[in-house]
Amino acid sequence: KEIAHAAYSAKNVDVLVAFGGSKIPGWQGMKIADENCLYQDAQDGIFGNDNCYIYADENANMANETSFEKFLNEVKNRYENYDIKVLDIWDHGGAYQGIGWYSNHLRDHLELTELKQAFENSGTKFDIIGFEACLMGNAAVLKAIAPYAKYAIASPEPQPVLPKGVWEWKLVIDRISQGTETKPEDIGKLLVDSYISLSDSDGFRRTLGIYSLSQIDSLTKA
Repeated sequence: KEIAHAAYSAKNVDVLVAFGGSKIPGWQGMKIADENCLYQDAQDGIFGNDNCYIYADENANMANETSFEKFLNEVKNRYENYDIKVLDIWDHGGAYQGIGWYSNHLRDHLELTELKQAFENSGTKFDIIGFEACLMGNAAVLKAIAPYAKYAIASPEPQPVLPKGVWEWKLVIDRISQGTETKPEDIGKLLVDSYISLSDSDGFRRTLGIYSLSQIDSLTKA
């Protein structure tokens, strides 16, 4: 809801969201929505019950590389020439095991090889790939995604969910819309700093970092 309202009013930010993977009504399979559809879908307070989606398949398995590739292709087709592209993958993380444990398909998940293959097949590259998930600040993860982004944002430890464990997307979208953050590294630092600052108010210890993926080969060789 925060992303929907922030992106809808933003002047120079576009958002594309794929959601699903849950047994909640309207969340089976996968749906893809832009900021206008997200805003429309949010009006009754329930996501997943509109008909404005760019793509909807109730049988899709979001833990399958073909579903992830479908989303990446939509990004590539719509936003190929944008100045800055940020991808956020939000779910449960398992370090070298992968991400996205999927309730509707026998707890299937996206393995690192599947992530890598979907990136390779789509030919899509990003300025930042973020993992809004536990344990993804991991050398194996960073090595797998290094060819497809300049920076990664990830936590090496668990990310607390309550009372507020999500990244500050409204703040980031507002700053980009105002022209305050114009470089990928500035956007990355804002995401990290705003998330870490939440520790001051609720007592939860948080870890999150921005990684320069051009350094991963040197790291692994060392």
